[in-house]
Amino acid sequence: MMLQVAKRIANIRFDGGSAMNWYRNLYFGKTAEKKKDRIVKQIETGENRMFTYLIILAQTPVNQMEILTPASYRSQAKKNGEPLILGVACGWHEAQEVVRVIVEDVYTKTGNALVRQYFEGK
Repeated sequence: MMLQVAKRIANIRFDGGSAMNWYRNLYFGKTAEKKKDRIVKQIETGENRMFTYLIILAQTPVNQMEILTPASYRSQAKKNGEPLILGVACGWHEAQEVVRVIVEDVYTKTGNALVRQYFEGK
């Protein structure tokens, strides 16, 4: 059964602004889509969400994307700045599926799978 991933077409802002770098058309896994507003708000406020993963543009030039927990994201952001969050998933397998959908989406739009170049160019 194929996982459907929904995209959100609005900037996510809570309480006067976002401290995190969210992609405007954020990708959500099927489970995360059902409670996206609550999940994003909890991540924004620093609550630790079990089994929630963020898909981000990788901070190293060798990789294109990384799958991190929100706590790992915050730790990495303190060291290297705020990486762009492309998607949110509930569970590791859903996170892998969101990555697959992002790559397919980029490939469909550009004819290649250069995810980093696509998102940094926007």
